[in-house]
Formats: sequence, C-alpha cells, structure tokens
Amino acid sequence: KDKQKMMHPVTFAVKQRNVDKLHDLLMDVSDPSSPNYGKHWSRERVGKFTANKVATKTVKGALEALGVQIDSTTRYGEYIKATAPIALWESFFNTQFHVFHDELSGQRVMRALEYSLPAPLAAHVHSVFGVADYAVDLHARASAKNKKPLDASPLHAHADAVGNNGDPWCQQILDTQGQPYYDVCVVYPQLLYKVYNSSSPYGSAPASQAIFGSLGQSFEPQDLAGFQAAFGLLEQPIAGAYNGHVFYNACVASTGNCDEASLDVQYITSMAQGVPTYYDYCAESSTLFTDWVYSVADMAAPADVFSISYLAPETFQSASSMASFNTEAMKL
Repeated sequence: KDKQKMMHPVTFAVKQRNVDKLHDLLMDVSDPSSPNYGKHWSRERVGKFTANKVATKTVKGALEALGVQIDSTTRYGEYIKATAPIALWESFFNTQFHVFHDELSGQRVMRALEYSLPAPLAAHVHSVFGVADYAVDLHARASAKNKKPLDASPLHAHADAVGNNGDPWCQQILDTQGQPYYDVCVVYPQLLYKVYNSSSPYGSAPASQAIFGSLGQSFEPQDLAGFQAAFGLLEQPIAGAYNGHVFYNACVASTGNCDEASLDVQYITSMAQGVPTYYDYCAESSTLFTDWVYSVADMAAPADVFSISYLAPETFQSASSMASFNTEAMKL
C-alpha cells in the first residue's frame, strides 16, 4: 500500500524521574518491620514524583512540529500516543517498516527491524511501542490448537457434597481412545481458607480490587451470584467495570466466552468478601500489556489491588515493554 497514506499508531514512553527510587519505596511501605509499613502514597503524589514535564513537553513539541497527530497523553505525561503515515515514521525513526505475517494466528502487523530516535529526543524517551516490538497473539494460538472439552456436569454434581468441607475433588479425563489424558482437580473457597489459614476471609469496604480481563472474555454477573450462593459466601455483585464486557448470558454460546473472567472474579471476591470489585477489560492487541499499563497510568483513582492471571512468555516480550510494566506496577 501507499506508505504516505497508511496511518500507524506509535506510543512513546517518556523517561520518568526517580524510577531508580521506586523499588526501595515500594519495599519500605510493604515491609511489616518498617515504620512506613502501609503508608502508601496517593496516586497524585506518585504521579508527581515520577512525572517529567520537560521530557513530555519536548517529545510532544517535536511530534507536533512534524505534523504528527497526538492522540492522547496520560495524566502525568508518562506515555504519549501518536498517529502518522508510515512514510513519516520511517523518516522520523530512520528505518523501514515491513508487513510481518504470523502463520498460525493469521495476523499481519507493520513493524521495523530496528530504529533510532532523533538525537534531541534520545535523552527524553525511554522506549517506543509499535515500531520494533513484537508480541505473540496467545489467544489465536490457543484457538488454533485442538482441545478436548471438559464435561463440567460431574463437577457441579459434586459441588454440594465436597465444597463446604474444603476437600478437593478430582476427575480423570480420558482421551478419545479411552486412555488417561489428564487429571482435573477442583479447588473450592473453603479449601483455600484451610490452606491459607483464612478464618475470616473478609476485607474492608473502603478498599477496592479489580480483575484484569482480555481476549474477548466477558464477565457474567449471574454466574457470580450462583457461585456465591452455592458456597455460602457474601452476596456481592461487582461494583463496576472500567471498560465494559459485562454481559448476562455471556456463557450461553460458549463457556470460552466467560470462563476466565468469571473464575477470576469469583475467587477474588471469595477471598476478600465485602471489598468492592471491578472488572477491568483491556482489548486484545499485539501490545496487550503495555496497553493495559497505559490505561492504568491514566486512571485518577485506580483500584488498590489488580489481579492478573494472564501470561505472555518473556521470550516474546521486549525488555522495554517489561520495564515499563514493572515501573507502573511499582507505582501502583
């Protein structure tokens, strides 16, 4: 296609201040023996501590001077999203973009093999996403494999019998030839209470927690209600959703639409009953985790706890994207 017309989004991660001090500060408020234990900073204080107004202004100024469209900037200037024609980015980064094709997922993505920043910006930019970074589409890869579905009916049948005394129940799954395939062992909330000595699995109402969701997963409210009723838990619907994907009957067409999302919400609310819980959906993309970091960095009042059960092999992640993720996690 015409590189003068093909628009491409790029995210600039600005060099933040005091990142070298974040780890020690985090350990200090997390150490029960420290006098600062539990004295967490406000989101505003953390934001101002790491904000680099000069760097943010310099990067935005350089992009605007070239006619690049600034799409958005996070609340404290940590990340700048911009869009421009491929041809302009090739000149800006002194590189060449190519179309890369993932044969398993079928995805095509525009990326370069390497890039360099204009000298005046090098001192102000930590990393750039959308140019030479790659991420594996785990959802498409998982869907491309043949999976033997689990018949969940025996699990439900045994829930009342073993769920409330905390004993696990296991079922051996056989393959199509009737040979042992794998074992599934079911863990109920009461078993977790026993293992972790949680005699009072209740939290504080002023606190908040959130579950990370993606890959097209939708959370099903009535499934949570049924789970809480089955195990005698506090009846507690979610407090809200940051980016939608909360649907009644989400599991009707396929449990693959909601199993991860529902499982995560069910167990975090069972371990911290009474704590307002949110479902935080981040749309699937080749830069899923950096997209999530960007969205949380822009929140005025993020949840106190975020639970993420999704994974990505570090082999396929750039060092810069993992560093950005770690920085934002420490700030949270």
